Amino acid sequence: MVFVNLLSLSTEIEVNGTVADSKGYYAIIESMPDPLDYEDEDQLAHPQSLLVGWGDKNGDLPVSERNREPRLHLATVESILGPIIAVPYDADGESAPSEFMFLPERSQWPFVFMKHIKKVLSGKEHD
Repeated sequence: MVFVNLLSLSTEIEVNGTVADSKGYYAIIESMPDPLDYEDEDQLAHPQSLLVGWGDKNGDLPVSERNREPRLHLATVESILGPIIAVPYDADGESAPSEFMFLPERSQWPFVFMKHIKKVLSGKEHD
């Protein structure tokens, strides 16, 4: 992640659909095609996972369009709520990985487990 000082911003700056329209500190971040959703079993590292998400930077792109330029966006520093760990998955060392496993910060783990326990107790565990 790269941080930029736009305190002297005099005009809007647009980066891949995100706009810096006010003065401040921004982060240039790389994103996945879609937000990570821990409720979606297709976005979990395996069916029994409660904590480990999975995502592919290439999404559903055909093989010919993979490994393209990264999807960069601007985000205000204030909008960053906390860290997330992205670990390359199935990296062969030959090329830049496109698949990642995601792990939320440890302080969030109890909330993930409590949400799961409530779901099991309410009988909605297989919804």
